[in-house]
Amino acid sequence: MYLRLYWVCMRRMIDRRKKFLALAPHLAVLLAERHVSRAALRAGISQPSMSRALAGARALFDDELLVSSSTGGLLTARGKELERELASILRDIDGTVAPRVFVPKLAEGVLGIAATDYVAQIHLPRFAARLQREAPHVTLQVSAWGEDALARLGRDELQFGMNPLAANAPRGFFRRRIASDRFVVAMAETNEVASHPKLTLERYLSLSHILTVTEGGEAGTVDIALGRRGKRRRIAARVSGFETALALVSESALCTTVPEQLARRWQHAFRLVLRPPPLALPEIEISLIWHERRHKEPLVAWARSLAG
Repeated sequence: MYLRLYWVCMRRMIDRRKKFLALAPHLAVLLAERHVSRAALRAGISQPSMSRALAGARALFDDELLVSSSTGGLLTARGKELERELASILRDIDGTVAPRVFVPKLAEGVLGIAATDYVAQIHLPRFAARLQREAPHVTLQVSAWGEDALARLGRDELQFGMNPLAANAPRGFFRRRIASDRFVVAMAETNEVASHPKLTLERYLSLSHILTVTEGGEAGTVDIALGRRGKRRRIAARVSGFETALALVSESALCTTVPEQLARRWQHAFRLVLRPPPLALPEIEISLIWHERRHKEPLVAWARSLAG
């Protein structure tokens, strides 16, 4: 019984709210002008329509609101209250429905990005520099890309992911290609295989390899390509970052297959020799990834333009 009474009251309140929202714009003009004809002209409606709006408001509030006198229209006490309240309500509504203008220089907040070490070193610096220059009050928060990165984007813990994600973005996510790269094989200058000008598949498979895994799993891009040929390589180590793989290679007889731009950045410091892979490998696509929930958020929409 009480629940039924509650829903009846709620329905009545909803009906009153609908009627009020329909009347509010015209009623605000009418209470300000205190004259039906002038109010109709200002609102751009006919006089009969404005008269109906007044009649509807009188019925809704059970008050005359506006009465005639020898000196013109006068507001009742309730009419004066409504005049003040409507001015405030309509300002709030205008603020809500007005187009949102994003001004980077005035923007504040945190922009969270998950990125692999490769992306963080090669592609993130330019993004960070533009962000600091154009939106100096926005804080960039970078964390490592991992197998839980998409889940973190879905939970609103991050705004973006930057990753060489080959597959299409899963349902609920947007993905845009922002850069590309290719693979090279890196080995120490002291590695015996490095003395050969050409890296054949036979020499490549004679080496022990470091596999860089950012999202778990036992196989990488190279292993998939080798598998199509019925070949396998020996994985001597698995690491979570390309820079770590290059550092390990520099002091051992191991090799690693990594993005070229990162390998060239560390080539001199780690005394590396770089060779083209002896088998066809797909191009590396660097992707910017974000959740559809934030697609039209002003800061996120603007920041996408910084990534290229």
